Amino acid sequence: EEASGRRREEDYSFVSVSGQSHRLHHLEKFTVYTVAVQAFNSKGAGVLSRPVRVSTLEDVPSESPVGVRCRAEDPHKMKVSWKPAKASRINGILKGYRVVYEISRDVHGKLIRESQVFEREEATLEDLHPDTNYTVAVLAFNGRGEGPPSDPIYCLTLPDVPDAPEAVRVHVGVGKSLVVAWKEPRFPNGNILHYVLYVYRGHTSEPEVEILPSSMYHHTVHGLDPGTTLAFQVEAVNSVGGGERSPLVHGTVPSTPDSPRPPVVLTFPRTVRLEPGESVVFPCDTLGDPEPHLTWTSPRDGKPLSPLIDKALFLGHVTPQDEGAYRCTARNPLGTDDLVHRLHVIRKKHPRFLRPNRTRLDESRSDERATRSTPDGSVERMGERPAGGMEDPARRRIPHPIRPGVRERSLPGAQRLDRHHGSLRGTFRGDPGYGILVFE
Repeated sequence: EEASGRRREEDYSFVSVSGQSHRLHHLEKFTVYTVAVQAFNSKGAGVLSRPVRVSTLEDVPSESPVGVRCRAEDPHKMKVSWKPAKASRINGILKGYRVVYEISRDVHGKLIRESQVFEREEATLEDLHPDTNYTVAVLAFNGRGEGPPSDPIYCLTLPDVPDAPEAVRVHVGVGKSLVVAWKEPRFPNGNILHYVLYVYRGHTSEPEVEILPSSMYHHTVHGLDPGTTLAFQVEAVNSVGGGERSPLVHGTVPSTPDSPRPPVVLTFPRTVRLEPGESVVFPCDTLGDPEPHLTWTSPRDGKPLSPLIDKALFLGHVTPQDEGAYRCTARNPLGTDDLVHRLHVIRKKHPRFLRPNRTRLDESRSDERATRSTPDGSVERMGERPAGGMEDPARRRIPHPIRPGVRERSLPGAQRLDRHHGSLRGTFRGDPGYGILVFE
């Protein structure tokens, strides 16, 4: 700069114009420009006018945070960290980050998506489900709105003890026996290793204990006398340990244990979601005297299907045409009972996250438009010189060359900044990438 405080001609990018106004194209977003006008005639160029400092507007961030990582801290908590995008790509004043995370529980078919806002480059997500795969993405936002989300990462929370088995019930078995059946826990919170069955006889406080494989959902107690009453509890065990026991259920052997019994389906209904090409086995365990006859029917045409050994139905390499309800019906001369398993064939989809959200700036926040974030995270007010009156040499040239000849277009939501410097009045209007400077 010269002693008068004016910039030298060689500090500027020049464009020749005619008339008293010109539109500047291809400007950087949320960037301060110094603009001056110089008249010339056949004798040459005159003196530069006193410069006007104006800033383009904010826009939503154009890049997402990078290096997103996650670490499970306990079954219900996860820490997520990331690195910010380049300061020049924030396109405004960084307000914070939004962490978007979602799970899809195939067992129940419920999509759960949540998000939280954080100010720093790390976040702790709490109240999560144990042993659950979460899809996580991070996006930055400023006063104009939200930028694009980062590439999703997949984070698994730690396992926890399982919930109690559900729907425990007791049936009268064939002969002098009782059959206890149960459904797997709603939230196993890990891979079930085995079940523990507690059998209470009479008024004894210490139960008999049976260890049963994780694939078994019913157990028969044989050799009971007529009128005997037993109580049962079931506990699921995974790698963390045993969970809560189910409530006590009771069963009594009838006084005529050898009389015929109508069919009972011991298996509980299941809803299974598979991708094309996967396979599934639908069980259908039954009880009755005489032995029930089983039939499986197709959801497409109701025709009988051929089960495998042990009354189960096998569906291999499923396709979308295999979707539907598969019914198992048990019959004997005393009645019928049935069970319906449901199959959904889904295409694997990438998780969808919040899209950039453009919101118009509040006109009352003009002081925020005159600032910008710097690479070290501080906030710098534009249009002011540092202490001592000297301007930063790094800002002495226009950051982006001006290229004339670009087609004009209208600019919605324009902003007006009036500056009076002697005989020059500049009116600046524009959006984040365009500007108009009118001289009178």
